[in-house]
Amino acid sequence: MSGIERKAAEEISRIIKNYTDAGIINPDKTLEEFIRVSNDLPLAEDLKVDNKPATPVPDKTVQDKDEPDKAEENTEEENEIEEEEKEKEADKDTETDVFADKPRALNKYEEKANFEQIEKDFDNQSDNFKIILKSELSKILDKYIFELRKRTITDNGDIYNVLLNLEPEGVKELENILTGLIKKSVLKGQEQVNTELKAKTDKFADTEKLAAGAYAWVKNNAKRIAENKIADIKKRVAGAATTEASFYPLNKPLDTQQKNVVIAAARAAGLDYLDNDNNFDASSIIPLAVNMGRKIAAENNSEVIGFLYSAVMDDRTTDICRKLDGQTRAIDDLTSAKFDPPNHFNCRSILIPISAAEGIPEGGFTGFNYSA
Repeated sequence: MSGIERKAAEEISRIIKNYTDAGIINPDKTLEEFIRVSNDLPLAEDLKVDNKPATPVPDKTVQDKDEPDKAEENTEEENEIEEEEKEKEADKDTETDVFADKPRALNKYEEKANFEQIEKDFDNQSDNFKIILKSELSKILDKYIFELRKRTITDNGDIYNVLLNLEPEGVKELENILTGLIKKSVLKGQEQVNTELKAKTDKFADTEKLAAGAYAWVKNNAKRIAENKIADIKKRVAGAATTEASFYPLNKPLDTQQKNVVIAAARAAGLDYLDNDNNFDASSIIPLAVNMGRKIAAENNSEVIGFLYSAVMDDRTTDICRKLDGQTRAIDDLTSAKFDPPNHFNCRSILIPISAAEGIPEGGFTGFNYSA
């Protein structure tokens, strides 16, 4: 055997030995004889060596590699179990919170009230009021800007004099529109209570028309809202126009380009006002009008002896409504009446009429009492 062949054979033998020692392979008799003959080694019989397969020797390196994997698997399993436990605890907390905010069970006075329909009436009437109010104010703004531009031209660019004497038009028209919307909400409240009382007592007096006092209340609120909102529009427009015009010389009339810049700033201020929903909190008049209608219908029926304060109980419920919820008052208890809903912006609470047929609450009327 040449040196190269012997070297290759030795390398093969070394590899086989390493695999054998590691327990990866078990050489049989044929392989062993081949290696011995190839390398001019004595045969196994001559050395009286038993041809038993080598006992596999565990490779510590392999074990060490496997053990961390198992440890990682165990760690992952433990983490998953821990996460599941945390999720279960979180679910318990969530269930507790939701349960705490669930509406209380309806008492006998509320059973005839269609709360789902009442809430829809609130939402629909309020949304409609806001949309129409914004639309009408947009028309008033357009007319005001048009007149402002025209007067500035005819007054030879004297913007300050124009702003001093020009008033937005449309107050009366807006007042009439709002009167119709508020009146509709009052009648909706009357309709709700009429339906409830029909289911509560045979002695029922249907209230369909708006009482004279209620109509005056409607008109006054419509006028107040119309005047306030148009005054806000004028204030924003005039303020922006005055500020922009102040950048130009006071002793010279505005030229065409300057007029356009001033008018554009004025119009932008008016549009910004209309785009801000916070400027339309007047829609809170709707819950007030609905409850006004409910009171009118109840007070016009001799069978009604009192009211129950009924609040929507959820995560939006205010502290005052949460405390007043479920309290009762006699129909002639004017001291408690100051807490009749609505008690805040976007209040969803209502008055539920208590009929003589249902009887005075056990323990008597509580009165509407609230202390912060």
